[in-house]
Formats: sequence, structure tokens, C-alpha cells
Amino acid sequence: MDTALGDLVRIIQFTENVSVKIHGLFDEEEIYRTVRDEFVKSQRYSISILLLTDDRSKLRIAETSLPLEKLKVAEKRVGQKLKDYEIDLNKSGVYNQVIREGKTLQVNISTTIGKLFPEPILHVITKILGYENKLSILTPLSRHRKIIGAVGVSSTELAEYFIPSVKNFALHITNALEMSDKQTEQKRTEKALKEERNLLRTLIDNLPDLIYIKDTMSRFVTSNIAVARLMGVTTPDELVNKTDFDFYPHELANKYFSDEQEIIRTGKPIINQEEPNIDMAGKNRWLSTTKVPLRDVHGKIIGIVGIGRDITEHRKVEESLRESEEKFRNLAEHSPNMIFINKKGKIIYANKRCEEIMGYERVEFFNSNFDFLTLIAPESRNLIKESFTTHMKGEEVLPYEYKLINKKGKKIDAIITSKLIDYEGERVLLGIVTDITEFKKTEAQLQHTLQKLRKAMSGIIRVIAFTVETRDPYTAGHQRRATNLARAIADEMGLSKEQIDGIRVAGVIHDLGKISVPAEILSKPTSLSELEFNLIKTHPQVAYDILRTIEFSWPIAQIVYQHHERIDGSGYPLGLSSEEILIEAKILGVADVVEAMASHRPYRSALGIDEALNEISQNRGILYDPNVVNACLKLFTEKGFQFNKRYYR
Repeated sequence: MDTALGDLVRIIQFTENVSVKIHGLFDEEEIYRTVRDEFVKSQRYSISILLLTDDRSKLRIAETSLPLEKLKVAEKRVGQKLKDYEIDLNKSGVYNQVIREGKTLQVNISTTIGKLFPEPILHVITKILGYENKLSILTPLSRHRKIIGAVGVSSTELAEYFIPSVKNFALHITNALEMSDKQTEQKRTEKALKEERNLLRTLIDNLPDLIYIKDTMSRFVTSNIAVARLMGVTTPDELVNKTDFDFYPHELANKYFSDEQEIIRTGKPIINQEEPNIDMAGKNRWLSTTKVPLRDVHGKIIGIVGIGRDITEHRKVEESLRESEEKFRNLAEHSPNMIFINKKGKIIYANKRCEEIMGYERVEFFNSNFDFLTLIAPESRNLIKESFTTHMKGEEVLPYEYKLINKKGKKIDAIITSKLIDYEGERVLLGIVTDITEFKKTEAQLQHTLQKLRKAMSGIIRVIAFTVETRDPYTAGHQRRATNLARAIADEMGLSKEQIDGIRVAGVIHDLGKISVPAEILSKPTSLSELEFNLIKTHPQVAYDILRTIEFSWPIAQIVYQHHERIDGSGYPLGLSSEEILIEAKILGVADVVEAMASHRPYRSALGIDEALNEISQNRGILYDPNVVNACLKLFTEKGFQFNKRYYR
């Protein structure tokens, strides 16, 4: 074989073998060391890997295959380690061409190392290292399409036709580095996903509602503990791959199956559908069920997500309320939904919720000149007319979605359940309307969060916060408003973005523990007894017990646990003081007090923001951290803080 051809074959084989060895290594330094070690073993070629400094003006040696014993002699002669030298690109024409112009060059190695050593000792060093007659091929080293340094391969037998092999070898190093980056990012992502899955599992397992996912054959994929209990099994895992036919009478199971298959076929959800159920003790029960299609990242339906709530007792209450109009009115006036009665196109009854959502006073609704269709968005008016026509035929109309438009012209997504009833001797239309504007937003987010689980986690946390507030309607929105204020205080105090994010997560679920407090206590219109207040005071402990097993990136469990602690030790549940309390908990505690005093409570009217600011001002340095109080006061007195506006990073 021709000598030149043989040399070329050898370097190609050698560099390919080294490339195989670094493929799959996940540590940058290990990649460089492996390359160095393989070149040392070759005894034919040598390599130096040079990397740019942070300011990209100089090169430093990351690894070199120079013989260790010769390297030590050379370093002793110059009095400095080779890796400590740097090459100034502005003073090196060769390296400047390689790094800044991306060229691959073949040069005498003494030319390249001449940029490392002073001229008087350059000859000595090249002689010690055996580089008098060696050639070097220099080629750029890239990472994610950006030049990060250079690779220099040296040998006495190098020729210009070796350049493609050296360039290709540098490309292999680039591929190994980029694969290492991908693996590092993948591990980071997997860790984050694990944390989020753990949080999601803990949250749904501590909810009283039934939450489950089924595949396209209506087989259980996963569920929470509440579903397992209802089905009479010990753990959710026992339900996997089973169907309702394994637990319920055929007729009931078939109804569930038919509903789910219709959702999978049409993509239309079932929202708050009341349906019968039989528990494992054989007792008849009623569930309020919402089922929506589950789609993959391509939009294909791959199953359904179901949320159910036991409304058996609620149904009994409804049946008894129908016996008298007074009971009906009492229920209607306290309903979270809009309830109205329409008689021949005119509204003759509307509950308080209608005023709150639609922005009209009831006297306006009852005016004989008021047009009912004014409340309906133009795109939904034909739907309403068709529904009314169907009612007039004596046919049932299933709940359906439509759009309202309030007095200010804002459109509202809603679901209406309507029925013809006898009222004062005439047939009238009874309507119950649920504002699902927020639900629709959440539903849209759900489709997006199926692709990005981290965003889904934020949605779940908001749902949990909403669940808590729903049980205590007088403080609805409290967690959100308190969180907005807490984040603004933290920003005003100069806390890091990471700490502010931690306050956000803790804030929106800081009253999670109230899920264990009976709703009648939360909404009691009179002062609480000592026993009742002590029960409410357990909510930080309950929340802590739920959250403490979850590995957050922030001390969420501790922040929630401590947000009722006071710096003089008079708070609860632990009686912590001063430095024992996290700064995030001190901030959330002040925001919690200000928002609570400024808002309405079942046992008192809103005290107002002035009274709230007076409270924290008078107790600055006693109950509340003075720095936190100062920041809070500045927000309101100098920056015009409002709870529903953003004042933070």
C-alpha cells in the first residue's frame, strides 16, 4: 500500500475508533480526557483541545496528550503549568483565522506553541517536547453551531489531505458534547416532571372529588383514592384496565360507557351531569359528573378525563326545597349559579347571582320593556330560540353551552339547564345558568398543558385554590388577591425571582388546609365559638401534612405552615418567633391579614383597606416584620396598589 494512503487510512481508522469511545459519554471533561488518553495510547498522534475564555478573546488548553514526563520537564523549565497559559487571539494570526474565520489550517507545531511561550525559551520547549519537525492541523471546535475553541492534531506524518479526517473528528467531539448537553437537560427535565407528578398525585389523592382517566375503551388508566373507595378496592392500581362493567350492574355501567363513547366519538364534553350511582354497600347515590375528551399533542382523542362529586345529600335537599317556594327562594338566593324564571319572554324572577354576573339590578330585569334577548350574545340567540321552541313542544332540553353578554358588553361562557314548570298556575321556564368562563379558560389551558406538564401543575394548583374558596364563598378570591399582594411586597423588598415564584405557589394554596373544615363553619354568619375557631386554626397543620412529602424547588410546606406565625411568638400553630419564621411566611402573613381585613367576611362587613393598613402599622415590629410592613405600606400609599393589578416581576 502506498505510504501516504496507508497514513491516511490509519488516521481515519484511529479517529473513528476514538469517536466510538466518546459517543455516549455524558460529562464534558470525561469526553476531553478520553480523547486525550486515546491519543496518548496511539504513540503516533498527539492532540490539544483549546477552549475560548468567557470573554472569547483568548484560548486556554483544556486537555493535551503531550507525554507527561516531557510536559513536566517543559513546565519546570518555564516555571508555569502549560494549562495556565492563554493565547491572545488578537496577537495570533493563526488562531485568529481558526476561531474567528472558522478556517482549518495546517501549520508547523512550533508556530502554534510559539504563541504560548516567550521567544527565548521557545526553541528549548519544542526540543523537549520533540516538536521541531512536527506538523499540526488546527480546526474549529463547535457546540450548538457556535465555535467554542479549537482542536489541534499533530504528527510528523500529517499532510494536507489529512484535513478532512481531522475536521470530521472535531465534528464527532461536537456531537458528543451536544449529546451530553441533551442528556443533562433530559435528566433535569425528568427530575422536574417527577416532582410535578408527585405534587399532582398528592393533591388529587387528598381531594374528596372523584378524579379519573379512561382510555378509548373506557378502561381505567389512573384515578385517585376517592374513586378506589367508591369502587370498593384498596388502591387505585387495582382499577387499572378494568371497566365499570366490573363493578356496576350492566344497565348502569352501559349508561356510563355510552356517555363516554359519545364524548370520544364527537369530542363534546359532559359538564356537571347528574347521574345515578350505586356504592359498594348497595346504596343508591347521585353524582355530578364532568367528563371531557383527553387529546394527545396532535389533537387526537385518546380517552376521557372525569371529575365526579357525590351530590346525594344535595339531591335530597333539592327535592325537599321544591315543596315550598320559600325554600326554593332561600336556595336560589344563595346559589353560586344564576337562577331565573322566564314567563312568555319576560323575566319574573332573578336571583342575586344574576345581578352580580350580568351587571343589571333586578328592577331592570323585571321591567316589562326589558328584552330577555339583550342578555344573550348575538351568536347564541338562535340557539336560545330553538331551545324555547323545543320546550314549548313538551320535549326535554339537555343542558347546553351558550354565550351571555353583560351590561358592560362583556361576553360570558355559560351552561344552562332549563325546564318547564308550573308556577302560579302557568307554564314558565326555569333556568339555572352556570358561569363557565373560567372553566373554559382552564379547559383551553388543559389542552396546552397536556404537552407541557409544568403548566398543567399551575392549573391544578389554581383548581385546588378555587376548590377551597368554593367551600367558603365569602372569601372567594382571597388566596389569589393575597398572593398578588405578597408577590408585590416581595418584589418591593428585592427578593429574588425564585423566592417570588415560591411565594406564588405557596400563596395560591396557603388555605388548602381549610378543605378539612366543615363548610358551615367557614360560612357561619356569626362569631365563631372557641371550639370552632380552634378547628379553623388547624388548617396550617392540615396543609403542611399534605404538602410536606412533596419535593418542591421552594419550602412550600414550611411557608404555608408558618403563615399565621407572628414575630413575638403569639401566632400559631407552632408559636414561632422572629428569625425562626421564613421571610416568605412573614410576607404571606402580612398580605393575608391586609386582604382579609379589606374584604367581606360572613360574620362582618369589610373593614376597609385603611383599617387593614392601620393594623399592620400599629403592630409593626410586634406582630409583623417591620421591613415587610414598610414595603406593604409603600405599595398602597406611594404606588397605588390594587389587588387585581400586577406590581411584580
